[in-house]
Amino acid sequence: MIAHRSLSLCACLLWSVLLMAACGGDRYQLSTNKEGQTLRLDKRTGDVAILDGGRMVSVKGPAALARAESIGRALEDSLGTAKKWPTRDISNIGVDSATLVTRYRDGLVLFQLELKPIPTLYTSSISEPFTLFLYDADGFQLAERALTSDELHRVVDSTGRVRTLEANGSLYMSTTLYKVAAKWTLSWRASLDTHRTARQER
Repeated sequence: MIAHRSLSLCACLLWSVLLMAACGGDRYQLSTNKEGQTLRLDKRTGDVAILDGGRMVSVKGPAALARAESIGRALEDSLGTAKKWPTRDISNIGVDSATLVTRYRDGLVLFQLELKPIPTLYTSSISEPFTLFLYDADGFQLAERALTSDELHRVVDSTGRVRTLEANGSLYMSTTLYKVAAKWTLSWRASLDTHRTARQER
């Protein structure tokens, strides 16, 4: 047992010596943590690697983490631009123009939905009359969000007539999924026992 431990210690020391020789120059700095592990710091990038079982395991240092956070913020900023989706014609419920605008912010997809004119079968007595769906280019569903009657508001035009049904809300979605979202559709509930989807609009 003692001989085995000695051999292991010698192997680690030998590896550290070889590692120091390989690192060379002033780029890398070797040290040992409280657990006795050999650490290698890349002074140029701030990346840290740990000697584990004869191999170097990369660990993100402060600089690498800062770069990753910076890239993530830049991605969210690019997705934060308002996206206007293709206008839909949902004639099944008497809607000539269904428009959707989205914006990504802090892990949420903010959306504005407008249905014009107001759907013929719409009634506020149904708690969730509509459901919004987002798909990728191949038609795979990425997200869905039920719209409650409290979120839907009738809007009047300049003549005082009710012309539009609007909704503003948000749904949880990762940046990865939002980037590939390419199509949308809407399902509607005409009564408590019916639930239809505008499949032809996908």
